[in-house]
Amino acid sequence: KTTLGRLSVGLGRPSKGQILLNGKNLSEYKKSELRGKAQYIHQDPYSALDPYLSVREVLERPLIHVRGITDSERREQIITRMLEGMGLESFYLAKSVRELSGGQKQRILVARAFVIEPEYVVADEPTTMVDFVRRNEIINLLSDLRRKMGTSVLLITHDVSVASKLSDRVAVMYKGEIVEYGLTSEVLKNPLHPYTLALLSVTPEKLMKQEGPLLAATRRGNVTIPLKFDGCR
Repeated sequence: KTTLGRLSVGLGRPSKGQILLNGKNLSEYKKSELRGKAQYIHQDPYSALDPYLSVREVLERPLIHVRGITDSERREQIITRMLEGMGLESFYLAKSVRELSGGQKQRILVARAFVIEPEYVVADEPTTMVDFVRRNEIINLLSDLRRKMGTSVLLITHDVSVASKLSDRVAVMYKGEIVEYGLTSEVLKNPLHPYTLALLSVTPEKLMKQEGPLLAATRRGNVTIPLKFDGCR
């Protein structure tokens, strides 16, 4: 699941086939151009963020190096507004990453991905490292951001309830292959594959020990996430 997510944003190359973003092969994009269009949210905020950077530095660097915004006042306005959208007050900008809680780190990961206003984001198990209350907060943040920015999101999750809240379409992956795909409402109400039935009958904790996540795709703007396979819904 992580391999598929990473490949879809250009953090690796497929051994065969093509990955298209807006109808264009990812290999045809310049690295800097692709970073401005596609972002990846890691599931572990503790290893994905440099603990010695300040929150301001984490959010400011993409604006400088990806969006090329040289006006410091404009950058400050953008990161302050983004931080407020995360439910965090502006004084957090001066805090270092190591001073933040796990839930706050996860919010900063989300903010870092969306601060450049990407067309496509992969969220790889974004609620794994947070408790139940924080999980709902993160999902609500993703839902609000994708709606406001028109961003397409590929959510990787074992939690059916999370997928049902955020996604328009869902793909069920079992042992590295997609075995079922369709509108979220149709797949969850009328599952055809045995593993989909298992997903609907057990807890996320049990599913984490198995081999099949949900790939919950949302579509916004002109970005599509095609999932091509044979013999399945």
